[in-house]
Amino acid sequence: MPAKMSKSVQKGPSLLPLPERLAKMRGPPVVLAAHQGARMSTEEEIAISGGTPMIPDQRRELMLRQLRKHQVLSVHQLMEMFDCSHMTIRRDIAQLEQEGRAYSVTGGVRIASQVHSEPSHQSKAVIELPHKQGMARLAAGLLHPDMTIYLDAGTSTLEIVPHIIALSGMTVVTNDFGVVNALADAAHVDVIHTGGLLDHPK
Repeated sequence: MPAKMSKSVQKGPSLLPLPERLAKMRGPPVVLAAHQGARMSTEEEIAISGGTPMIPDQRRELMLRQLRKHQVLSVHQLMEMFDCSHMTIRRDIAQLEQEGRAYSVTGGVRIASQVHSEPSHQSKAVIELPHKQGMARLAAGLLHPDMTIYLDAGTSTLEIVPHIIALSGMTVVTNDFGVVNALADAAHVDVIHTGGLLDHPK
């Protein structure tokens, strides 16, 4: 009877149980926001989990980046994102609020509205100018001599001024200094600003 051949089984390296493997990891695991809509990008996760603590300015810049995406975040979400205490997040919010870049709301923070600069009067005067002139021609069809009319402030109403100057006995009441300036040399038109009567000679 042939002799039995023994088989040698080569075993791989033994693995430690998962809890022990986790315990051997360097540093505590970083917990990101559980709220799906407030997760960070890969670059931001790397920046946070790289092991080097961020300085406050870096943390606030990342906080602003998240606020630009989501408009508003809770203090709890920010604590999880940055692995910081409640007081640290509150100090960051207070600093951003002082800089005018965000403001605190109940339980969280909201990004400050982006306020766009108002175009100058000269810039607005040439916007849609043909349409404004067309409206002025239509309105001029309602005018007749010896009328008293009120012109509100705006670059659209300013376009009707030449049609008023062409008529006699006109009185214009307005709250717009642009209209007053346009009628300053038209001595035959009585101009009443809400601040008083225009003295043409002066």
